[in-house]
Amino acid sequence: MKKKPNGKPTSQQRSIQHIPASELAEWPVHPLADKFPIVPDQNLERLADSLAIQQEHPVIACRGMIIDGRNRIAAGRRRKLTLSVEVRDDLDEAEIEQLIIALNVERRSIPKAKLVEVAAEYYDSQDPSEKRKSLEEVAKMFGVARRTLCRYREKQRNPNQQKPFRISFDKIPKQLRIMPIALSGFPLLKTPNRRPIVYRQYQTEIIDLATEMLSEPELQHLWDYWFGDKTLPGRLDLDESELEDDDLDSIADGDG
Repeated sequence: MKKKPNGKPTSQQRSIQHIPASELAEWPVHPLADKFPIVPDQNLERLADSLAIQQEHPVIACRGMIIDGRNRIAAGRRRKLTLSVEVRDDLDEAEIEQLIIALNVERRSIPKAKLVEVAAEYYDSQDPSEKRKSLEEVAKMFGVARRTLCRYREKQRNPNQQKPFRISFDKIPKQLRIMPIALSGFPLLKTPNRRPIVYRQYQTEIIDLATEMLSEPELQHLWDYWFGDKTLPGRLDLDESELEDDDLDSIADGDG
């Protein structure tokens, strides 16, 4: 690909053309661009009215495919408009994908749930014979949380999996947050002025306290979390800064 000395594309690689929307509608759409949703019908009407006055962004095409502008094309057909098209030959496949994602994530108000869905499809559709992007890289590209993307893919793989019972972190009394440590018998706190506190001897009191404070489903869910492989939403692990000395002393004294 011919480039100027400064590395920028030459005019032969990028050009603006004016093509009827009805003709553009026949062009193939890049597979990744096709995963993003078309706006609702009423939005297309408003866009058509706007395009009839001025086209703010050109449609972008590369390698004979539409990579951005499907909504403008659909709206333009309604008014039989001719649209400005930026035809580019300066992008490889990786750059095309990056541009498609950037334009859709940054410029459009796409619901997060849809972005997660598209991100999962993109991750799973990667060619195994080529270097694959990691789940973390894909999540960052689409502006979604890696954990959310993982949960979505797991749900797609196991659609019939029963959703576990959930309780709010705020419902867990802070005294009970030491229960896993208490039952394991490991020291909870060790400071220069204080001996390690071991709670194995207070197992019965702590279990009784949990039974009084929580319903049976809540207690079962906590038990599964502490002694199984389930994960509770939010942070349930003990943060010693959240437990004041009075709390530690009251449990150590068996007062709960």
